[in-house]
Amino acid sequence: MTRPDERTRNLLQAGAYLKELAASQAVPKAVRQEAYRLLRHYPTVSDVEAIAEHEERLRELTQSAFVRPYLTRQIEPDWFRGYSLGPIGSDHEATEHGGWKRDHGCGGRTGGFV
Repeated sequence: MTRPDERTRNLLQAGAYLKELAASQAVPKAVRQEAYRLLRHYPTVSDVEAIAEHEERLRELTQSAFVRPYLTRQIEPDWFRGYSLGPIGSDHEATEHGGWKRDHGCGGRTGGFV
């Protein structure tokens, strides 16, 4: 059974991988374009954190054992060690204490194609 942290990690790593593909000149343009197309509406770190927070509140409100968390807000910077461009929404940077801070930059999504 997949745990919420495993699901969250894999979701965000898949996005980071798409981001790397979209930016890589080493792959065909068609692959970059498809990666970029998929990234346009892929959940960012902020999206995942918000979904996980809503799940936590739902569980608190319902007090039901049947409401199980699907994602987690506990995002580890180490998850992105092998991804040089970082997660989608890289306007988030790892902080010293392992959390994320918002940079209010350009959003971290990859741009157009060369």
